[in-house]
Amino acid sequence: RLPDRKLEIYRYNSFGNMYNVQLSDLPTDKIEEIDGCGFGCLLIKREVFESINYPHFEYLMNTDMTIKLSEDVDFCMKAKSVGKSIWVDASINCDHHGSFIYKAVQ
Repeated sequence: RLPDRKLEIYRYNSFGNMYNVQLSDLPTDKIEEIDGCGFGCLLIKREVFESINYPHFEYLMNTDMTIKLSEDVDFCMKAKSVGKSIWVDASINCDHHGSFIYKAVQ
């Protein structure tokens, strides 16, 4: 078994705070509803954009100008506030390409 990797997949805990979901905690035989995610690999229906106010993506900053909330999670919170749901399919493996290539593998 591979060690857990920190994904950009989030759920709310009982205190109302978001936490990272571990890859090993996600089923690979069905999709599962989540509360937020990073946007490395996803599909969004156009109606979601039409349902939330512009700007769709905003960084929320702390007073010391560190990031309090990413633009991806901000979008998810806006979508959920208008009744949209967010789902993850952990059977799909996507690489994230940038300065480094990140792989999420089961």
